[in-house]
Amino acid sequence: MTDNQMPAGESTYYILYIGNPATGGIEVGKFVGKTNAINISPELYDILKDNTDEEFYVVKEVLYNDDILRSSAVRMPGQHFTVTETAFLFSEAGFNGDCVTVNKGAWSGQRVDLNQTGYEFDNKLSSMLVQGNVYVSLFADSNSIKNAQRVFTDENGFAHIRDFNEMIIGPNTVSSVTVDEKEEGIYMFQGPDFTGYKARLIGAGVSSHNGGHWTNENSLSSVKIVGPYAVALYDNQNYSGQHILIKEDYGNGNLGSMDNKTSSYRMIYGEGVWLFDGINFTGSHQRFTTNSIFNCNWTPDCGFANDTLSSVLVIGDYGIGMFLHSNYRGFMYPTRHHISNMENSSSLLGDNSMSSFRVFPKGVYLGENNHLIPGGTEKIVTTPGEYRTIEHLGIKDNTLSAMFVIGDYNVTLFSDLIFKGGKTEAGDGWYDGHLGNQVVGENNASSIIIEEN
Repeated sequence: MTDNQMPAGESTYYILYIGNPATGGIEVGKFVGKTNAINISPELYDILKDNTDEEFYVVKEVLYNDDILRSSAVRMPGQHFTVTETAFLFSEAGFNGDCVTVNKGAWSGQRVDLNQTGYEFDNKLSSMLVQGNVYVSLFADSNSIKNAQRVFTDENGFAHIRDFNEMIIGPNTVSSVTVDEKEEGIYMFQGPDFTGYKARLIGAGVSSHNGGHWTNENSLSSVKIVGPYAVALYDNQNYSGQHILIKEDYGNGNLGSMDNKTSSYRMIYGEGVWLFDGINFTGSHQRFTTNSIFNCNWTPDCGFANDTLSSVLVIGDYGIGMFLHSNYRGFMYPTRHHISNMENSSSLLGDNSMSSFRVFPKGVYLGENNHLIPGGTEKIVTTPGEYRTIEHLGIKDNTLSAMFVIGDYNVTLFSDLIFKGGKTEAGDGWYDGHLGNQVVGENNASSIIIEEN
């Protein structure tokens, strides 16, 4: 990949191109390297993994006796760059120093001892990059999991720890590593930040657990959700007392005021809208999932008793609009996430008060009727685009009264054609059933831009 005739200099850089620069290749970055290797970094890593089908060329640049020497462009070996299910371990912070790689094991929990021949990396780990649908377990003692710490990749299959001084396990302490498939489930840990003993729980529907295991004997400190799961933790047995709900959008995994207090828990599996007749996700329940809007004008007809709703849980890209009366009369009270106690929620619907509802899958919902009450013109948009007139979506100009956004969209409404005039911006979970409260105004929208992140 480099010109072996070039001398070693005071500084070495590699200029990376997509395509041969001699025939119009595009420069995509300049990176620090060694005599015969490029130092991997998050920036370089992103370029490589985002352009896996491209041909890369490299020009080596050396600062030598105050002169800049450049090699000719050389094509990187192999047709494409691919890295899957791999942890890159670095001996210095900031992804510098020596680097070794550990791939996903042939079986779950297969450990790699870092002091073995070919690694010689015992107690050297100071920073790390990870690629793939995996999680990495780090062990300070190759024979103990008591002080182990895990790192999970994000939804894009990427994780990086720039400095292990920020980790509980610390720098220069890791002796062995496992790289395992990030399977769906609820991962529970005895220590904070995914440290200590681990249990992975799976199930279907709603299952309840009341004592008998360390996960609900006041020993739980952090939780990681992978896939369409949620878990409600309670500080008393029989699913009562203080509680916390954790699902896919929960923060760093630590339990805060519920640390080491869990005495019982309920697991919920499956995308959709879950309705419970008890507060805090207890009691009888019903799940609703759909590929299009599901309308229930009278709850008993949909398997849920009238005026019994006490808590709501949404898993995945869904939303619900709840009505006090049958046939969608009155205001629509929406949620995109969860409500643990209808009595104390900001929705104002109240406990044991719902008589009809609508379930919305992913999309941007535009309606001519206030509160998205069925009957008027209503459109669901799932395709991003710039619509110079809202009439391209089937909504007449200056008739839009309500909007509900479900999913990772950015939406901008404009009061004039061609994206001019006053504007209202909205993201995931945004709802207004009466756009007169917005800058764009009610019955006044003329164009719209919908972007998906």
